[in-house]
Amino acid sequence: MLELAKSLVGSGVEVILDVWDLNVGQDKYDFMEQMIKDKSIDRVLIISDKLYSEKADGREGGVGTETQIITPAMYDDLGRNKFIPIVFERDEETGKEYLPLYVNGRMYIDLSSDEVFQDGFERLLREIFDKPNLRKPKLGKVPAFLLDDSVDTFEIERKASLVEKALDKNTQRLSYATKEYLDCFIEELKKLSISKRRG
Repeated sequence: MLELAKSLVGSGVEVILDVWDLNVGQDKYDFMEQMIKDKSIDRVLIISDKLYSEKADGREGGVGTETQIITPAMYDDLGRNKFIPIVFERDEETGKEYLPLYVNGRMYIDLSSDEVFQDGFERLLREIFDKPNLRKPKLGKVPAFLLDDSVDTFEIERKASLVEKALDKNTQRLSYATKEYLDCFIEELKKLSISKRRG
């Protein structure tokens, strides 16, 4: 954990850590609460290995007290990301990460082995500095063809069909059907406007 803290400081992250910032005579539980309540602290890293997760779930010792302090604050933090779980160890047989129950369902950063450490550390830095590797693109404009009134081909085809029937029967309705077809065609044609771009 100390090496991680040093690496973060070396990468421009201001780190508050008990071994550096908790002085003799200070209340360690008050120190923990301040890390959560202080609005100037952007992130709280929950660094978990097998021993930590067991003590957290069993509410044992200082880790148990820390868990009692953090748990309600995490529920208040839903939808945000002040608390970042860090996996420092996995089960050797199953590969399952050791995490306390109170962070179940939260996305975590994996620093559990040399193979994943560098990628995980970069991801952690990107999270802290709000510089994600993949950014959601800006919302574009709705395509113009979706906003334009479309030609009602159904009505035009229906009118054309009436003209064809009038032709087949050679009826007096031919001129009336033709006029209806042309009127409908012209109305729909008006919807197709072409604007000339300048420059």
